[in-house]
Amino acid sequence: MNSKGFFKALSAAAVLFAGFASVSQAQYFPTFGAATTDSVPGQSGTVQGLSIANVPLASVSTSIMGAFNVGGHVAVSTSYDGLNYTLSQPSIYVQPYCDAVAHAGHCALAITNFNSHPYISFRDASSNLQIWRGDLSGSSDTYLWTQVFASPITGGMSTSPSMVVFQGKMFVIYGYGQNFLEETYTSDGVNFTQTRAGLGAMGYAAPTQVGLSVLNNTLYMTAQQNNSNRELVYWSTTDGFNWTNGFNSSLGVDSGVSMVTYNNNLVFATKQNNNQNHLFLFSSPDGVNWFTQQQGGTVLAAETTPSLALFNGGITIPGARSTLTQLLAQGGAHNNTTGTAKALSIASSCDPDWGYFQASTRTQWNPARGFLIGLDVTYSHVFTAFKGAQANLQGAAFGASSGNANVIQPVIGARPNGVYNLKDLGVVSVVMRAQRLFNSGD
Repeated sequence: MNSKGFFKALSAAAVLFAGFASVSQAQYFPTFGAATTDSVPGQSGTVQGLSIANVPLASVSTSIMGAFNVGGHVAVSTSYDGLNYTLSQPSIYVQPYCDAVAHAGHCALAITNFNSHPYISFRDASSNLQIWRGDLSGSSDTYLWTQVFASPITGGMSTSPSMVVFQGKMFVIYGYGQNFLEETYTSDGVNFTQTRAGLGAMGYAAPTQVGLSVLNNTLYMTAQQNNSNRELVYWSTTDGFNWTNGFNSSLGVDSGVSMVTYNNNLVFATKQNNNQNHLFLFSSPDGVNWFTQQQGGTVLAAETTPSLALFNGGITIPGARSTLTQLLAQGGAHNNTTGTAKALSIASSCDPDWGYFQASTRTQWNPARGFLIGLDVTYSHVFTAFKGAQANLQGAAFGASSGNANVIQPVIGARPNGVYNLKDLGVVSVVMRAQRLFNSGD
């Protein structure tokens, strides 16, 4: 083939597809040590509606602070180790709302850390919303409490509130009227705005305290469905105001919900949807696909909403007994007795879904007889079902009998440990050729 100085373009394209297979999501759950109990000194009456959060103190950068209803007012306790609580904080002498509605747990308070201050919110005895801020008193570990928001809710609050920090704002979400959801939010902890434009306008409702947590720059909310079926319902938003929702008819929720993000998974706690009152944990890598695990050895008081907080690399779950003035503290991913690190068990079952696409083109020019100049361009694209998820890369050792993978340190291999974003991979390769043919008729 002689081009006689003309440019010849010979182009060939090849496309190859690989089939897609089903994928089973890995499940992540904390490994809990033995439960311990600790009485609240100086208190009489029933501890109700306990909620906890990770809060800085003057002497330490992190501690667990618990707010609960006892004796008709809000009491505040602190724990330096996540296990032993002391009543070292001043109380808030306002009576929270509390009733014994089945499957609800309306006694629960809410607490969160925003701009290095603890905030406590609750439904008061008149079904109005109150929010209080804590300010450290000098160099001591004592917080003094100031009311920063109090407002009647049109239709009256119908559930306990929940709190979360998202995109520089603190959100308080609660039910009103017939359990429709409303948001109160602030950017500075001083000026608050109430809105029903998002959740309220969509008619979204929940009969109990909702669970709130952030995963991959998205705020997720879980709750009990607003009917007698008590099925799991969940929502998500990327701005805190515009929400989408879904529900899972195969999973039941029997109390309010508390949720955190742990090991790049949403984890929320609730009561078992029966009369046994066992603690149930739900886990999801994406806020849509949920897995459940019963903590059979842990029995919660009737009409109690469990609370979760991240602490010492694990999850702490305290729950209030209905007949004793004590807190039940249960830790995750650390040994409750010694405080030393404890491995996180990970289900090793995984069948990653993947496929790839490839296209190429070849261009060839014959400037002279027996002399070829070519340019080959190929594009390859690998698709992964894990797109949009994150991987916390760590070393792992598999148990011979259980098949479970236990996280170990340090990481083995050249790639450093840390959180990696999983996504599709596209590669462009270019090859330029200069070819001389001898004894060629062309």
